[in-house]
Amino acid sequence: MKFSTMLIASVLVSLAALSAGYGYARRGLGAPDRPMWATTIEDLKQICGLKLATAAQYEREAAAAERAQNHLQRQLYNALAHSEHIHVRNYMRALNKLGSRYVRRALAPEVGTTSGEGIARSIALERYLVDGRHEQSILYALDDKSNYAARIVAWASGSDVKHVLLLEQCALACEGRCEAPSGYAVCPVCGNTSDCEHEDCYCPFCMTPSGDYVRFLVDMSAK
Repeated sequence: MKFSTMLIASVLVSLAALSAGYGYARRGLGAPDRPMWATTIEDLKQICGLKLATAAQYEREAAAAERAQNHLQRQLYNALAHSEHIHVRNYMRALNKLGSRYVRRALAPEVGTTSGEGIARSIALERYLVDGRHEQSILYALDDKSNYAARIVAWASGSDVKHVLLLEQCALACEGRCEAPSGYAVCPVCGNTSDCEHEDCYCPFCMTPSGDYVRFLVDMSAK
C-alpha cells in the first residue's frame, strides 16, 4: 500500500513537472535556441521589412502624385500601399502562429523622384519580390511543414504579380496609350489588387466577395 502511494505521488509530480515545462515553453521561457520553424520565421521577418519599406515608398509616391495632380497614379499608389500593409498584417499573423513576432523598425526616408522614375522603380521592386523572394519563401515554409505560412506567401506573390500589371497599365495610360481605369479595388483579406473594370465577383486567391473590397476611385472630373 505504501509503495502504491509513493508510485502515485511520483506520477503526479512527473505530470506537474511536464505541465510546468509546457507552460514555460508556451511563454517562450523554455524555448530551444533553434525553433522548429527557424528558417521560415527568419524569412518571414525579412519579407516583413521589405513589405513595410515598400508600403512606405508607395505612400511617398502617392503624396508626390497628389502634388503633381496625377490622380490616377495617386489612387494606384494608395491602393498598392494598402495592399502591402495587408501583406504585412498577414505575415505578422503567420509569425504569431509560429511562436514569433516581427518588431517594426523605423524606415529611412528616401529622396523623391519623377513620376516616370517612380513607376519604373516600383515595377523593379515588385519583380524582385515575385522573381527573387516569394518562390523561395514558399519552399522554406513547405519544408518547415508550415502550410499556413506558405499560403500567406502565395497570396502575397499573386498580389505582387497583379501590382506589376497595374503599374505597367498606369504607365501606358499616363502616356495615352491605353484607357485609364476608373479606380482600384483591394481585397481586405489577402491584398489582391485589381482595377475596377476587371475585378472578380470573388477574390481568386481567398474567395472574399467583391462587395467587401476597399476601393480607391479616380476623380475623373479632376483629370
